[in-house]
Amino acid sequence: MTANDGTVVVVPLKSFDTGKSRLRAAMSGDLVHDLIMKLARGVVAAAEGFRTVIVSDNAKVEFWAREMGCECISGAEGLNQSLLAARQRLAAECERLVIVHGDIWEPASLSILPTDYEIVIAPDRHNQGTNVLSLPSQLDFHFSYGLRSALAHEKEARRHGLTPLVLGTNSWGVDIDTTDDLNFAQLQ
Repeated sequence: MTANDGTVVVVPLKSFDTGKSRLRAAMSGDLVHDLIMKLARGVVAAAEGFRTVIVSDNAKVEFWAREMGCECISGAEGLNQSLLAARQRLAAECERLVIVHGDIWEPASLSILPTDYEIVIAPDRHNQGTNVLSLPSQLDFHFSYGLRSALAHEKEARRHGLTPLVLGTNSWGVDIDTTDDLNFAQLQ
């Protein structure tokens, strides 16, 4: 995948001040705030060279995104609806969307994401969630982020007659939702 191949990277982000409630239950708010920003910066860096769009309904996140050189789209109610609205808005402007969650620990460059499949799914380290999803922008894809989203997205691809590439252990597999995730990441 290259920056000029018609790919847009989409990164949904919640508020830096209130996101990651499971971490906030175990860590100070300032530490979680700083961690969320560090992770988001890492994801934006992994998208270097690509048009990058942040989807958020938070003014501080939108301001931060513009400082990082990203475009912004205001989010709708809920992650799946926000991504659907972003896909509909961007479909005419690009050939491919790569949706990357903003909480991935030290992600590799997205330029190494395989391009020989119409749909690529990079699940989390538990093979449950979808950390990266690459798909044609024109595809009427129903997003199913939440519990077992990797399997739901694989089924959605097959509904369209497509065989997705589901990456095994991958450079985007460690996302930080809990202190266990953070401890695991720091040991790598």
